[in-house]
Amino acid sequence: MLSFSIRDKQTVIRKSIHNAAALLLFFSLLFVACTQYKNKPINRGYHNMTSRFNVYFYAKESMKEGVTKLEENHKDDYTKLLPVFIYGDKETSKEIYPEMDRVIKKSSLCITRHAIKDKKTKVEVFGAVKWIDNAWMELGKAHFYKREFFSAIETFEFVAASYKSKEKYEAWLWLVKTYNEMGLLSQSDPYINLIKNDPKFPKQFKGEFDALHAEFYIKQGLTEEAIKKLNEAISHTKNKKKKARFHFILGQLYEVKGEEETKKAVAQYKKTLAKKPAYEMEFNTRIKLALLAEYTPATAKKLKYNLLKMLKDVKNEEYKDVIYYTLGQLEERDQNYDVAFGYYKQSAANSKTNNVQKSKSYLRIAEMSFDREDFPSSKTYYDSTLVFMKDDYPGYKEIVNKQKSLDVLVGHITTIREKDSLLKLADMDTATRNNAIRKMIAKIEEQEQKEKELKEQQQADNNNPDNQGNAPNTFQPTAGTGAWYFYNPQTKLFGINDFIKKWGNQRKNEDNWRRLNKQSTIEPWQNGTDSSDTAIDSTKAKKDSVITNTKTVAFYLKDIPLTKAQQDTAHKQILESYYALGTIYREQLSNNKRAVNTFTRMNEKYPGNKYEASSYYQMYRIYLLEKNQAKADEMKNLILARYPDSDYALIIKDPNFANAVNAKKNEVEAFYSKTYDLYTQANFGQALANTDEALRKYSKNEFTPKFAYLRALCISRTQPLDSTERALKLVVAKYPDDAVYTPAKAMLDAIQKAKNPNAAVVDTNKVKPVVMDPDAYKVRDSIEHYWVVVIPQNRGEVSKFKIKLSDFNTQYFSGKKYLAQTLIIGTETVVFLKTFDNKEDVLSYSDFIMKKPDVFADLQKEVMSVFSISTDNMVKLIKRKNIAEYKAFYNANYVPKKNP
Repeated sequence: MLSFSIRDKQTVIRKSIHNAAALLLFFSLLFVACTQYKNKPINRGYHNMTSRFNVYFYAKESMKEGVTKLEENHKDDYTKLLPVFIYGDKETSKEIYPEMDRVIKKSSLCITRHAIKDKKTKVEVFGAVKWIDNAWMELGKAHFYKREFFSAIETFEFVAASYKSKEKYEAWLWLVKTYNEMGLLSQSDPYINLIKNDPKFPKQFKGEFDALHAEFYIKQGLTEEAIKKLNEAISHTKNKKKKARFHFILGQLYEVKGEEETKKAVAQYKKTLAKKPAYEMEFNTRIKLALLAEYTPATAKKLKYNLLKMLKDVKNEEYKDVIYYTLGQLEERDQNYDVAFGYYKQSAANSKTNNVQKSKSYLRIAEMSFDREDFPSSKTYYDSTLVFMKDDYPGYKEIVNKQKSLDVLVGHITTIREKDSLLKLADMDTATRNNAIRKMIAKIEEQEQKEKELKEQQQADNNNPDNQGNAPNTFQPTAGTGAWYFYNPQTKLFGINDFIKKWGNQRKNEDNWRRLNKQSTIEPWQNGTDSSDTAIDSTKAKKDSVITNTKTVAFYLKDIPLTKAQQDTAHKQILESYYALGTIYREQLSNNKRAVNTFTRMNEKYPGNKYEASSYYQMYRIYLLEKNQAKADEMKNLILARYPDSDYALIIKDPNFANAVNAKKNEVEAFYSKTYDLYTQANFGQALANTDEALRKYSKNEFTPKFAYLRALCISRTQPLDSTERALKLVVAKYPDDAVYTPAKAMLDAIQKAKNPNAAVVDTNKVKPVVMDPDAYKVRDSIEHYWVVVIPQNRGEVSKFKIKLSDFNTQYFSGKKYLAQTLIIGTETVVFLKTFDNKEDVLSYSDFIMKKPDVFADLQKEVMSVFSISTDNMVKLIKRKNIAEYKAFYNANYVPKKNP
């Protein structure tokens, strides 16, 4: 027993020693294998295994997650040519920053820890570890999806130059992608040629290359070449989803080529359906086929029936706006314009999330209203169009210009109607006037009740499946009806879009919505009296009271011109609007008939007015153009008889006189441009001398007010403040109707306020606030910037906000390492985030974070202020301690103007 026991112990000891030696050997080998500076099989095996499963795997999975998220969030605009690939844009790419940052982190870790390097040169031994080139590619792709294109190019070029694996060819592909997306097609071309001429290019990339080549041609507008390459891409692609997209794009490209290719487009759309795409693409493909079908009465009836049937399908709930719009297009083909108009309105009403379709529907309604010369309605719908339309929509600038013309035109129509209505009321005695207003209020209430009932009926109809697809004839022209100004429904609509632009569309429908302290408001009826029951004369109303109840007599009395001076002003405004209206009809809208009617009505209402000679001449030119010689002679004779010494008479007598007048005008304009250039070059003395010379040399012309204002600006740079004040007073007094009045008055008010700080505060509703010192801040777009949130005292929990801001940056911008700091300016807390590379960088960040309301949940958003500021301007802001002053600078130089 004893000997056995000793032998057993010896065996155990030997095994223990053996195991310890094995462990020691294992860890020794592991230590040897870990090193990156030996290129042995054991080293390559270790790094191949750990790089693949420890880091590269997670990088690849994060890339898949990010791309899937990007594609799922992508919303195709089927009114435009679809993009061949889905890459996102500046805004949508931010949503996948967390995933792409993880890819960058893991790929970088893979490269730095697992790439085998030469011991002497410390340079990577390319190809030693087969997952390193993959990691480089994932790194480049992550930069691409973050739209960090130059970092992506640098990475892909490195892979293409360093590795001989298939990743070299993949890098070429991604270089083409990157340059295509940047619009640098001349840089894509060499890589396309490299791929085309390389016989070793892997077949697995052939389909993607053909699609990229098609994208290359599409961006150049080379439709025929793009069609050829996209067909090749389809033949080399196995993925059904991609094939469906390529077929749809081919259909769009054939549509671009014109009607002669309609059959080919239809064939491609049918192939799209055969691939069983996602429902959104299937739906839009069916809409395309409906619009491209050979149009006969029989097919039209069938198409409309099918579309009306689609309205009842629950799957199409979110596509009702597109269906109604398509029905409108079909009805327009059949010249059923009233029915089409009703469908377009149904489309706009049912467009809840699709702003592209909503803008298209509003645009078509606006265009139809314009064609029927219902300009007020057209203006309203153009306003709505631009609220929802992106500025890259085809013809956007033309739409903006038309809206601006209509904005001015409808403003003059409204002025004429309003002032005429008020003057009629002014001519009545007090009792008759108040009685007329009560009747008007009753009619407004009746109209509101009808609108309420109509709205309820429409809601009931919308909820009833049997009524889906009925398109009421809702076209009700308002222009020229002579409707009483105050209860014209159009006047209510005019303000809706301005409200949305200023306050957004998220405001609650509640009393005193704009007030912070809603309990501080007392309405007239809360005092126990109903002022509408008492005859009130506006002369007895208190001037400092603000009457907001639109159902009272007093509300309407306050604007009635009862004195002769007020009535003279109203007549002057009507005359100005008549002349402007006629000019717009003739020059901007080419509506000669309305121009003549407007000028004629003006001259009948105000015979011998200051625009009579000009209106006669405009009508004379219109009649000559229309070859109506009798009417042209009539206008000519009126000018020669009543205004023989006018420029118009001289032009009629001597056609060369007009050339002389134009030459003089060109001379004045050139001299003004020269003088203004001197001012901008800080040559204030010579600019001042030029303005004095111009005011002496040239008779009164359209540039006279500009010279006078420029003279005042030069004086402000060269002479004492009192001299500037005198010069500005002269401009304000002599040119109250010119565009220079507003900036001159603002500057004058600022000077007077500076000289007398206790003076009454300037009415900022009439005069826009101006920066006191124009040199206080400088625009420097390329330097570093801060993003700033200003929080008034006791209007938010700053510490909680900073925590949420930090969490937001960790999620979306973890690679940036932004730092939030706090300081106090006056009574306001300023949280500023630093540091951004430049103006574009900070504005992009600001646009993105403002779409994340949860970040600001602990602040009172209605009183906080958000802006961007360069680092040097931040120093000046802290010294000057005037946030309002900087905000004026910010609004002028940072806030984009949508309708330039």
